[in-house]
Amino acid sequence: MGPNFHFVIYPINQNKEFNFISIIRKELIQEEISNRNLFKENTFISNLLNQISSKSNLNLAEKVEKITCFPIFVSKKVQIPKSKNIFLTGDAFYSFPPSFAQGASQSIEAANELFNDLKNNSSNYYKSRILKTKQISFRSSLNHFAFHLSNPLNIFFRDIVLKYISKNKTFLENYLGKIYTN
Repeated sequence: MGPNFHFVIYPINQNKEFNFISIIRKELIQEEISNRNLFKENTFISNLLNQISSKSNLNLAEKVEKITCFPIFVSKKVQIPKSKNIFLTGDAFYSFPPSFAQGASQSIEAANELFNDLKNNSSNYYKSRILKTKQISFRSSLNHFAFHLSNPLNIFFRDIVLKYISKNKTFLENYLGKIYTN
């Protein structure tokens, strides 16, 4: 993990084969994003692999096979359809950066909220979902910042603070309880 990259390696079978997932924050101009062939070009893929390899002590260039690249889009704001008969959930409603690890959980939670809203003949779905999304996005941004620090002195002080606040019931209730209540 780092400020502009994240990768995970996990086993997929008993034959010592692994799946490698990497996310790299890379600014692309609109022309590059629109060019779907860019993500299949050997030079582009090779440059990405070199970027990833430079962040790791693994020799990935010799070990990674069947590389697939694609852009990831992140929402800047919530879009609500004009039609009252259309409901958006998951990434169609709001896509979080992958490093926030909120996509699946928010999709499930939104589907449950929508189900209850329809079942109770209510019209609070978008109002409550926007509020929840803003809360989750803010806290995820804060967590992302805190856990991607690279300066050893900042990391040292962050770890001391976390050691104490993670044991503080009032802090935990205020920080997590505002979002995760039944």
